Amino acid sequence: MAERLRSGAASRRRRGSTAVARSGPARSGLRVASIVALLLGAPLSACGESEQNEGRLLLDRIEALEGLPVPVRAALIEELSELPLRSEALLTTRDRCVDMHRALVLAEQNTAEARQIITAAEQGGDVPPAELRRVPGLLAGSDEAVEQARERRTECQRGLSSLRMRLGRRRGDSP
Repeated sequence: MAERLRSGAASRRRRGSTAVARSGPARSGLRVASIVALLLGAPLSACGESEQNEGRLLLDRIEALEGLPVPVRAALIEELSELPLRSEALLTTRDRCVDMHRALVLAEQNTAEARQIITAAEQGGDVPPAELRRVPGLLAGSDEAVEQARERRTECQRGLSSLRMRLGRRRGDSP
């Protein structure tokens, strides 16, 4: 057998450069590349195709919320909260992110309402005293909502990071 290996090596040397590409460092480089490709593909094969599709959909919907006007974002958050998912990890990520975004929307709505009342009063508008008394409560509600969003943000971001890693995507990558 050793003689056959030696004769095979001699035969490859006689064939020239193509033989070099099939053996030695180039071949081991090909093996390393194959192993790396398998390892990078492993996270995708760890979950089924249906879970991958659900994960992509969830990630796309959550990332699409950024920068949208509050009413549009609020409607999309409610749709997202009803997105049917089978994976427990995806459900948890969805729920944490929905909670965070709901809190952010509430904070923005309360702040906008308080600002509207204050602006009307500053411009000499006829603002009923009851409306003016609502301002501190609106601002306190906004502060509470921001705190809730902060608490949920870590959990949401952790779930999204894990999902991106399983899908082999970075933040902002297109599908």
